[in-house]
Amino acid sequence: MFVGINGVLIYFRASNLTQLMTLTSSDQDAKKHFVFIIIALFFLTGLSAQNSPMQNHIDELMSLDLEELLNTPIQVSSYGDESILKSNSTVSVISEEQLKAYHYSTLTEAINTVSGISVMRNYMKRNLPTSRGVLQDQYANKVLILIDGVPSWNAITGEGYLDRISIESVKRIEVLKGPASVQYGTNAFTGAINIVLKDANKNQLTTHGGVSTQAGYQSGVHANLVKGDFNLLVSGNVYQESGPQYTFKGYDQSEVEMNDYLKADNVTLEAKFNAHRVLLNSYLGEESYYGIRPSKDFGAGNPHVIKSHLFDYQFDQSFTDKYRLIAGLNVDYSKRNLSRSALDSIRSSIRGSRVGFRLNNIFSLSSHLTAELGVDYYQRHSIEYNSYHKITNIEYSTNNMSGKKVSERTAIGQISYVGDRVSGKIGLRSTYNPLYGWNLSSRASFVYMLDKHNSIKLIYGEAYREPSLFELYFNTPSQTIFGNINLKPERCNSFELVYLKGVKDLFFQLLLYHSQYLNKIHRVSGDFEYEGTKYSDVKYYDNVDDFMACGIELEFKYQNQKIMNAFLNYNYMYGNDADKIDDHYNFKYVTPHSLTIGMHKDLTDWLYTSVLSKNYSSSNGYYSRISSQSLLDINVGIKHKLKSIKLTHLFSCKNVTDTRIRIPEYAGRYMNDIPLGNFRMLEYKLRIDL
Repeated sequence: MFVGINGVLIYFRASNLTQLMTLTSSDQDAKKHFVFIIIALFFLTGLSAQNSPMQNHIDELMSLDLEELLNTPIQVSSYGDESILKSNSTVSVISEEQLKAYHYSTLTEAINTVSGISVMRNYMKRNLPTSRGVLQDQYANKVLILIDGVPSWNAITGEGYLDRISIESVKRIEVLKGPASVQYGTNAFTGAINIVLKDANKNQLTTHGGVSTQAGYQSGVHANLVKGDFNLLVSGNVYQESGPQYTFKGYDQSEVEMNDYLKADNVTLEAKFNAHRVLLNSYLGEESYYGIRPSKDFGAGNPHVIKSHLFDYQFDQSFTDKYRLIAGLNVDYSKRNLSRSALDSIRSSIRGSRVGFRLNNIFSLSSHLTAELGVDYYQRHSIEYNSYHKITNIEYSTNNMSGKKVSERTAIGQISYVGDRVSGKIGLRSTYNPLYGWNLSSRASFVYMLDKHNSIKLIYGEAYREPSLFELYFNTPSQTIFGNINLKPERCNSFELVYLKGVKDLFFQLLLYHSQYLNKIHRVSGDFEYEGTKYSDVKYYDNVDDFMACGIELEFKYQNQKIMNAFLNYNYMYGNDADKIDDHYNFKYVTPHSLTIGMHKDLTDWLYTSVLSKNYSSSNGYYSRISSQSLLDINVGIKHKLKSIKLTHLFSCKNVTDTRIRIPEYAGRYMNDIPLGNFRMLEYKLRIDL
């Protein structure tokens, strides 16, 4: 697109949409455009600032009162209009104002600040959202990712992709902690993250571009077009971050030169007209990984490429003041392509799709009582899992995955009571899977308002996660790794006691929980029988013994424009070792304490700054202890107007101390620890509101 300023025309490359249909992309042209727009616009806006007076609170960055935020309806916990204080779930909200104040570059950075949530990695995959210490195995399939309430996850391996939405297109992030299967079904095992997109009641256009050290850049455009009852959101974004080169030693002692990098191109369109909504999202990502085993011989250092397309149609109509119908159709297609050899000559292509239908009926039985009755149907399909030669295209193996399908049929019932002082909800989800028969999950919550600023919640929840197609059917030609058709679904039972306080300047949430985890699926080593043949010393998926965990989650927010805006999130987790196998158990690798502190201050009407600190206590690696670690980010923002255009210059120093945060390599246990991917980075971003 083109932006004109004071007669000077500047070309802005928001995104090359055609890249989303291929598995390769070129960065050189993008870099040139980004650098050009940054230098040119900064020079022009600097001149303008000298010739015109600064205006008070031009972009109204922190104008939303905290009390108003507390009364904002939360989408992730209900179809209704529940606020944080009255919500029948435990929900943490990162507002748009907080996203801007702390200059988060990605959703991962923002979500990592939430108490009880960690975005981790293993040797196979980056950005694995993890809730309350229940670690993901190979893929992130225990925390459900939603876009405006639409589930998004890989049909074969179960993980969602946080990078498929640019943070510049996000209105707020809602994090539901604890079991969420009654509301959302499988994969909402330990929580759900709902990414709420920006909306508007008038035409808006925002562009951004930025550069950072280590060859990083970003660029994008976000537009809301409004005409009568029609509202269209269009967003296109390009993002790249690249870390310094470092050497790691693989499990076979081979040395690999690594560069932790991420490329993320995404396009999102959301159209709303009366009762109709259509959501389209396409994502092309490329990231570093340590190989199918952490070794140069198994592809370490070569690219892992992800392509995904999401389509969702929803009809939402209140026919009377007593009856509301919500119906939807969902198609989610994903393709991954990863390296399996040192020279990148052998790769695997993994394609899968999910197709589903949902129908929900909401009945207002009285001014206080609401009932929800619904049905869901989803089918997961593994289209291919082929290993092939990149040059000759000769197929080596399908890994027993091609054509595999599993379907689920679900019935949902919930009844809610909302009174002036007392609220509650009881819900049931019954799911039929041909492999396992029927499953029943329940949820019950009680909310008591001590007064209009204080509430207490008592919540009981159950959750389940059905095994992924990968965990069920995968089988290598060498007969060294096996899926297991006899796996049982994972289950969780959780009790939560929550106290919340919200007044004009202050929000406080203290939560105590106790959870029991049953049938957790993990890749183990030992003897395994497959189709009547016994194999010795192989890897296979199995259910481990039941274990428990308890914890404390504290969230504190203070917002006063005259003094300071600040937040503090603290988390403590304890879990037993009842799932122990060969000195390996889930909570061996979990950091028991974490603390995040953020402070923001408007220094003048046009200048503000913020500081963000993330602190981890020590934890166990596979072989030895990992010491406590800390991250520190410093941000400065300059805001002003150029005629009718609002501009914000954002300067950040991420990880000021250049601490390489290290986390246990808990999935394969080939190494003691691996770097999380943090490194010192200087970043400049320009946001333009037209």
